[in-house]
Amino acid sequence: MVVRPEADDFEVFMVRRHQAAKFAADVFVFPGGTVRADDHLDPDEATTLGLDPGALHAALDAHQDPFGLEPDGGLSLWVAALRELFEEAGVLLAENAGGALADLSAPDRADHFQALRDRLQGGRLSLAELGRREGLLLAAERLVYFSRWITPSRSPRRYDTRFFVAEVPAGHLAGHCQIETTDGVWISPRDALARQASEDFPMLFVTREHVKRLAEFRRTEALIEFTRNKPISAILPSLEREHPSFASEPRQWW
Repeated sequence: MVVRPEADDFEVFMVRRHQAAKFAADVFVFPGGTVRADDHLDPDEATTLGLDPGALHAALDAHQDPFGLEPDGGLSLWVAALRELFEEAGVLLAENAGGALADLSAPDRADHFQALRDRLQGGRLSLAELGRREGLLLAAERLVYFSRWITPSRSPRRYDTRFFVAEVPAGHLAGHCQIETTDGVWISPRDALARQASEDFPMLFVTREHVKRLAEFRRTEALIEFTRNKPISAILPSLEREHPSFASEPRQWW
């Protein structure tokens, strides 16, 4: 859930899934995906790319996330989140040597990084290789662990999903990937909910619940501060007819 300040509010970037998608077709979602083989880095390589494997493992351990028990301490989860965000939204959370977030807005850089994005999405380039070639440090510390949701046990497709929130500067560009998604929009959480109520902005149940939570805030600073300090419990909704409900106290995860 990448957010940016906007006047007296903030916006979140969302993409619309392709109508032909086998899962979650034609709905608005947050950018994301799965861990792939080239997201796995050894600790030395990760360190040279600006990552802190120990700190990232500690973040998972603090929330009792079993991904931290993976052989790499869960490092691949963070790399995958950074990669998927760039692939699906065009937002690259990476910093230059001066510590500034990479700016891809200049036309020549936009074209260059779009070509890299295409190669990354096609599996012809890893995020680690991109960072080394461009002299960028991967800014995983900008991803703040927000929640963990597991699909209902009776769902035909099962997912164990982590949600992160990250802030980017005002005016930061983003765009959908034109492959798995057909639209991309910066939108305030309140506007997303209003449009969803009028059936103009379809969302999955889990997406809508997250947007509702975002809508309780007006400033990105308050959202990030809250996220860094809130307790997290894994949520496993149950299915009752066609509508999911919570298997346990519905607001314990907030």
